[in-house]
Amino acid sequence: MFNFLKKNKDGTIEDFFIDYVTNKVALTDLAMEIGINKIADVIAKLGFRALTTNKEDNKEADYIFNVKPNINQNATDFWKQVIYRMIKNPKGCLVINLREKGLFIAENWDVDNLVITEKTYKNIEIIVDDDTLKLNRTFKASDVMHFRYSNPRLIDLLRMNNELVDAAWGVAINGVRAKAPKFKMGIPFNAKIQKANGETITSNEYADDIAKKLSSDEIKAIVSNSNIDISIIDTKTSLSPGDIKALREEVFSNTAIALGIPQNVYYGEVTSNADANDAFITYACEPIIEIMNDTIAGSYFDKEEYKKGDRIIVNTLSVKHIDVISSAGNLDKLYQNGWCHNDILMLLGQPIIDEPWAWERRFTKNYSSNVEGGGKNEKE
Repeated sequence: MFNFLKKNKDGTIEDFFIDYVTNKVALTDLAMEIGINKIADVIAKLGFRALTTNKEDNKEADYIFNVKPNINQNATDFWKQVIYRMIKNPKGCLVINLREKGLFIAENWDVDNLVITEKTYKNIEIIVDDDTLKLNRTFKASDVMHFRYSNPRLIDLLRMNNELVDAAWGVAINGVRAKAPKFKMGIPFNAKIQKANGETITSNEYADDIAKKLSSDEIKAIVSNSNIDISIIDTKTSLSPGDIKALREEVFSNTAIALGIPQNVYYGEVTSNADANDAFITYACEPIIEIMNDTIAGSYFDKEEYKKGDRIIVNTLSVKHIDVISSAGNLDKLYQNGWCHNDILMLLGQPIIDEPWAWERRFTKNYSSNVEGGGKNEKE
């Protein structure tokens, strides 16, 4: 709590310069938290579409991916954690498929370095909230979903660059706050000071105790003897709050650029700028979505199931908010152009109707030369 210790030339007095020292703020971590959470919030909100040839498998996958991946977690929180970990952790995020028990996020794991044969994962600890469990078994690559960010090197370089600014941030914060009261305390050299309870302490310990009292909100009075002098020091600084803001914005801007997030979206500004929102989806969210789609397709289904058309994909149809009333005319156009009732319900993020008529596809004469006067084509 005090900056340094100075001994007078005559060797008789120790001057303790006491300051409210500000701890270095983890500005880089804050910037990353903001950016990653914005991406995770959007993707986790989209949910998944289960497209499997077996209706029961479809319902089971829909429940696991969109409602409860496991008995103790909801889907939104689960997938936010997955996205957060896959971007921030250089190893990515490992999700274990325990079949009947559901999906679990791994906290720690080891993986072999096999190249032309299937990798295996072991020493796995799964985590739910703050609770972990060690799994005493080995998993094949087909039993796990290993989500890895496509450009971890970029994140590492971003962190290295931002940490340089972090150092300047700490200095600037202390410089601006230098206007806060500072105190000089003179104590006889090598003095032994006795506390009220009779305990004897050194001058260093006494200075530390005084510093804590000076920075406390509950301070009432400081008692010292006649040989100890405590006085305030007048300080000045040329730094301004604008300097602090410039350093912060440099780190935030670097982070937003690296993650593909437009500046106004990153700062949470309310905007009707469609270009900014589209850029956020295209450059920040869609690369993550593609990684998730590929990883799930390659792990949740085997090769034959995939060839039959079985998929579980992020539901990008609902990537934007749709006002049903104002968009009714456009939705009707989709219906005329071959979209079935359930296609539109899924676009709106609503549950499908498990009836044959809800899968019927209709075309107006303007959109199909094969259907005279308009007609319908039922789902195969």
